[in-house]
Amino acid sequence: MEQKTKQIKTKDMMIDKRVIAALVISILGTLTASTETAKETIGLPTEKSNEIAKAIIKSENEYLQGELIVLDGTDSIGTHFTWKVDPPEIKGKQTYFISPNEPLICYMSSFSGMYKASLTSSNCNGNQESEKIIVVKSDNTTPNPNPNPNPNPNPNPNPNPNPPVVDKYGLVNYTHQITSDIPSQSKTYSQQVADVINKTISNSSLTNSDEFAASFIVSLRSIFPSESASEPWKIWYKSIITKLIDLESQGKFKNYSDYKEAWSDIAKGVVK
Repeated sequence: MEQKTKQIKTKDMMIDKRVIAALVISILGTLTASTETAKETIGLPTEKSNEIAKAIIKSENEYLQGELIVLDGTDSIGTHFTWKVDPPEIKGKQTYFISPNEPLICYMSSFSGMYKASLTSSNCNGNQESEKIIVVKSDNTTPNPNPNPNPNPNPNPNPNPNPPVVDKYGLVNYTHQITSDIPSQSKTYSQQVADVINKTISNSSLTNSDEFAASFIVSLRSIFPSESASEPWKIWYKSIITKLIDLESQGKFKNYSDYKEAWSDIAKGVVK
């Protein structure tokens, strides 16, 4: 991460107009793109308010498509903060979002490609800018959490005559398997996760898989009280997205209704 001290000028950062294709995004898909190339927020005064302004961005350098990307600037010092992400929009949708309640947290979309993010911190003592290059990679591999799902070829010679649960895409059992790997403390959120899925399915304002994924990940993050509680579910979400990408590449989803049906099976698997 490169840091440099400079005075804020009225000239905006030059914007790369590249448009990068992607299958899913993890955030911002439901928002209309803004023509702004920078977003300024005001932080609350702290004990360090009189110190020299400092801009610090904490994040990974690389992510996989579908992962939640969070740029953490909470170690920065200042009273005013300005975030920029280049490019600022893709396919008519914003590539980043800053909540008024969290001025030092920047949420980025996960279209595959390369982004340049910057944070400028300022106060009465001056300004400092920090830059970070973020690379989002496509991932078409499908994890196999259970390499031997049925060690006994005939576990029950007299199966229950009741009809089995319909699992059109194999997602009910798959989701149940990967949810079983979540530590018990975090697994207590399973019903809430299923409720978020079903609520997103019933949202009639969403019209495609991109918008669905964006809405779901924002709602998902809101149910966890801490980073430690959400971490196992981030791994879970990555596995789900990878599985959906694999199914889509096989031509399983003909339309958005098929995609919602797949998520309905995922909700069943979470609480199975």
